[in-house]
Amino acid sequence: ENTKAVKEDIVSVFTSLQSSEPRLQGIAVDKDGYIYISSEDVVCVLAPDFEKVHEILCDDYIEGLSVDNQGNVQVLGHLTAQTIDRESGQCTNLTTLPETVGEATIFFGEGYDLFYSTAEGLFGMNHGDKQQGEMLVDWENSHVKSAHIESMCILSPEKIYISTDGEY
Repeated sequence: ENTKAVKEDIVSVFTSLQSSEPRLQGIAVDKDGYIYISSEDVVCVLAPDFEKVHEILCDDYIEGLSVDNQGNVQVLGHLTAQTIDRESGQCTNLTTLPETVGEATIFFGEGYDLFYSTAEGLFGMNHGDKQQGEMLVDWENSHVKSAHIESMCILSPEKIYISTDGEY
């Protein structure tokens, strides 16, 4: 019964978003239990009791949400990551990956502000870096091929867990 009420609360908030046709892009929970739901270019922030706190209109299309190693929610766009400041309802700490990166998937873990994976390799990068960051894994010279990665967990630059689809 409680699960049904929670589902109805989330559906109600989600359908009230400013997007013309809301489509779930991401959902994340921060270190304090606040819930973040994104659709197209809008992020809705809910208190742990499902009360709406903020509705944030972002500058870019949202590809997803992720939680960084400090427990803050990051808005992921095309080659960008921004931290949501829950108190102000604003996005801060914009990090933009260089255009030369091409397509990339962004991850978080200890050691760098963010990590990203491309067809070439896995890189570590800090906010404000203008270069592509440091290559940590060169897929070409490893036993893992980027096209077969299903998920990744980065505990540190030296300790990376990768799940593949079984193909190498």
